[in-house]
Parts: sequence; C-alpha cells; structure tokens
Amino acid sequence: MQQLLYTEAQVCEAYQLSRSTLRRKMAEGAITPVRIGRSIRFLAADVLAFVARLREEAQAQAER
Repeated sequence: MQQLLYTEAQVCEAYQLSRSTLRRKMAEGAITPVRIGRSIRFLAADVLAFVARLREEAQAQAER
C-alpha cells in the first residue's frame, strides 16, 4: 500500500527543506497540512503538487 500521509519531518528530509522553510510555506499557503489532533500531516498529492509548483517557478525565473 502506498503511503498517503507524511509527517513534517518526512517532507523536510525527502526534499531537503528546513522545518522553518516548510512552516513559512505553510503560512504563505503554498502547502496545506492536514491536522489530526495535534499532529500535522501532509497528503502525498499535496506534497507532489507543491514541489511541481516550485519547479515551475524556478524554470520561469531561469527564462527571465
């Protein structure tokens, strides 16, 4: 079975982000967490979409 939810630590480790960067992106609305009680989780689809948007932004800046 494929993993559907990721912890904050898993997202940070997988994409080499600091916790503060991930939290800042959450505050900006770039990625939305799912709260389960006091726990923060991220849907796998949301994480992939977030990374895709970052890549598109980087490509757009490179073309300028």
